[in-house]
Amino acid sequence: MALRKDPLFALALLAGVFFWWGLWYFFSTTPTFNWPLEYPLRFLTLALSYPLVEELFFRGLIQPALYQKPWGCRDWFSLSVANWLTSLLFMLAHFYAHPPLAAVSVLIPSLIFGAFRDRYHSLTPAIILHIFYNAGYFWLFGAPN
Repeated sequence: MALRKDPLFALALLAGVFFWWGLWYFFSTTPTFNWPLEYPLRFLTLALSYPLVEELFFRGLIQPALYQKPWGCRDWFSLSVANWLTSLLFMLAHFYAHPPLAAVSVLIPSLIFGAFRDRYHSLTPAIILHIFYNAGYFWLFGAPN
């Protein structure tokens, strides 16, 4: 199935929009819509560079290596064990530069990225989703200090 015709991929994109709305609603933040125009390099780093590097490392190296193990391709709650372990490592890595709640909040998006990595045996869907999620998040909520 082509990525552009995959209703689950469209749903994953839509989930990003609902996640941003939920953050805005529950944390009552004031979006700073113009900051990417004032700091384009910072925005592009957060929206493009970080997702690309993270996806190449986590879902390009770690997840496939774990998936090759006899237990890595087994399903656990409809997701591969390799995806679960990679997503846990991804979450743990975010504790380095993020508050605990923010670090934990990357688990579900990571599982989504990993599910599409497994579904298509390709990094492309995970990279697209990660860039989309990061771009929307940082556009609405600004760059971290």
